[in-house]
Amino acid sequence: MPDRPLKGIIVCDYGQHGAGSACGKVLADWGAEVIKVEPIWGDPSRSTGAMLGLRADEQENPHFELINSGKKSIAIDLKTEEGREIMDRLIAGSNIFFSNYRLRSLKKYGLDYETLSAKYPSLIWGHINGYGVAGPMAEEPGFDNVSYWAYGGLITNPADPSERPGRSPFAGGDVMTGYVLASALAACLYQQAVSGKGEAVYTSLYGTACWQNSCVIQRAAILGDRLTSGRPGALGPLDGFFRSKDGVWFTLGIMDYPKIGPRLAAVIGREDLAGIFSDRAKLMINRDANRALLEEFFLDHVWADLDRMFTGIDIVHSRVNQAGDVAGDAQARANGFVFDCAMRDGQTVPMVSTPVKFGEMGIIEASPAPLKGENTTEVLRMLSYDEDAIRGLFERKVVWETKYDA
Repeated sequence: MPDRPLKGIIVCDYGQHGAGSACGKVLADWGAEVIKVEPIWGDPSRSTGAMLGLRADEQENPHFELINSGKKSIAIDLKTEEGREIMDRLIAGSNIFFSNYRLRSLKKYGLDYETLSAKYPSLIWGHINGYGVAGPMAEEPGFDNVSYWAYGGLITNPADPSERPGRSPFAGGDVMTGYVLASALAACLYQQAVSGKGEAVYTSLYGTACWQNSCVIQRAAILGDRLTSGRPGALGPLDGFFRSKDGVWFTLGIMDYPKIGPRLAAVIGREDLAGIFSDRAKLMINRDANRALLEEFFLDHVWADLDRMFTGIDIVHSRVNQAGDVAGDAQARANGFVFDCAMRDGQTVPMVSTPVKFGEMGIIEASPAPLKGENTTEVLRMLSYDEDAIRGLFERKVVWETKYDA
């Protein structure tokens, strides 16, 4: 496999939970040597998989693997002076430091940007929080389902305001926000290489949600309405979902009405409506009636036939997959978006890859995520601690190392 673009870059990953862990995972996939710094008790996300009904132990922990594979781990007690000295040595030799611990916690241990940049002017420093660094909620704690999905307006409103809002995808905002920070940190490496200067990079769950939801936020601000899950056609005459005879839900993506509209009219046997279907404004005039024509036709045909019809006239379309459908999808497998990964106990589980590939790098085979502090001794040696010093750190419980016993 060719070298990946961040080969030779050293990253101090002081992240936790989903967003922080995901940032380090992306940088590791891009070739950086990512050293995950955990507290003695470990990153809380080591047990998160249990919330999904998955195993979350040392032999098999698919969720933790998903967002931490390819890293090394050192477990340090930062409450001790010696622990803080280890962290300082690690940061001194790193190109990038990032965290999603709260800023007041980072300041307590001298890990805020002002303190670190004074000592290491070339350091790139990154941070994720819930709601941004300014405003009345700057110090509020944040989580994916709260700061991103709920507060960010990404959950589609039900048609009836008294009904319960929809459910947010688990950790979807975390992995997106982690990806955003990873991209920004990588961009700063150019400045670091050219000028030797570091940089502070901030992002947040809420800020990422605002960007992801930007088109809908803008529309709502201008028109003063709310999109709901019960209003098909709210954005266009043919948006939303349709159903086939065999119960498959699907959606169409039509942007070029003059080109695609007449083809669609012909497929449903209504060539007489070609002039209306080719004009978005005309379709909107009698939107409900025109949509009813399509719904009636679609309900009279099974999905396999509709799929062939849409493909034949070059309409962008897709069935509405469930997550389990994606796990076994031939397209996802062919591109390595989903692949099988062996756990430490030899069992194989589906794994999802980060989405960017460079050149001829091919599919990145996931190396196991580290156990808590699995690489502590290795990292201490890298930081020039001799064997007596390392033994003393373990005896004084400044550091921790887990060894896997197969």
